[in-house]
Amino acid sequence: MIFYHSLGFAHTLAALAALLSGTVILFKKKGSSHHKILGYTYIVSMVFTLASAFSIYDLFGSWGIFHWAALVGSFSLLSGFIPVIMKKPKKKWLNNHYQYMLWSYIGLVAAAFSEVGTRLPSIWPRLENIFPIEYFWLATVVASTLVCCIGAYCIYGLKLGSPTNNI
Repeated sequence: MIFYHSLGFAHTLAALAALLSGTVILFKKKGSSHHKILGYTYIVSMVFTLASAFSIYDLFGSWGIFHWAALVGSFSLLSGFIPVIMKKPKKKWLNNHYQYMLWSYIGLVAAAFSEVGTRLPSIWPRLENIFPIEYFWLATVVASTLVCCIGAYCIYGLKLGSPTNNI
């Protein structure tokens, strides 16, 4: 049981490290050595976060929606990192890196909102007396959807974090 709680704690710390490094990357100059160090910090943190997510079953007791989300997150992370290593496709690798890494980050932010939404009743049990548990699931879905919609606007509308919009 101690291992399980330690895994959850380590999972949370890694996710927080990814959130922090990902946020800083958004607002820093792209391609610099600082960007690369933060990028590798993000990658390592996310790899641990995603790998450990596949070992956490306390919410459903078996494979659940967050495991599917971790699969999508793994795809996004790999799809954003591989172009950096391969530098392919030649004219699109940087755009692919930008798009997929931002979706990886947006997924992480959506997961953070989901985590808070699903854990809130266990952290603050009196809330269940006010709102049925189904409302927390609805809030989780709505919050995650809003995060993804806002993220899409930031990527495609504002070009936030774009390698061509160095701040």
